[in-house]
Amino acid sequence: MGKNHFKKAILSLEFRIAEHKEKIRLELDNDFRYSGLINH
Repeated sequence: MGKNHFKKAILSLEFRIAEHKEKIRLELDNDFRYSGLINH
């Protein structure tokens, strides 16, 4: 039972990291777009 809980915790952690990376990527895309608009 302990091992199963550990595996579940790792999976949820990986899911949260993936979500966080996606959010950062979207924010970087927005920053890049805005800086592109300013440069033109």
